[in-house]
Amino acid sequence: MAIDRPSAARLGAKVRQLRRRVGISQVQLAERLGISASYLNLIENNKRPLPADLLISLAQLYSVDL
Repeated sequence: MAIDRPSAARLGAKVRQLRRRVGISQVQLAERLGISASYLNLIENNKRPLPADLLISLAQLYSVDL
């Protein structure tokens, strides 16, 4: 199933919004997710898609409904 660009764009913004809401840096969130900060930056800026496994990890870490 392909993700349409508008939905993908919203996901990057949602990740950034969640990270800022909990008051952590990109480096801190990236460490918690097991990815590099540069990769997280690309996700937040919609240059890379948000893989399902990272989406699930975010939801579990921060008790967010998918």
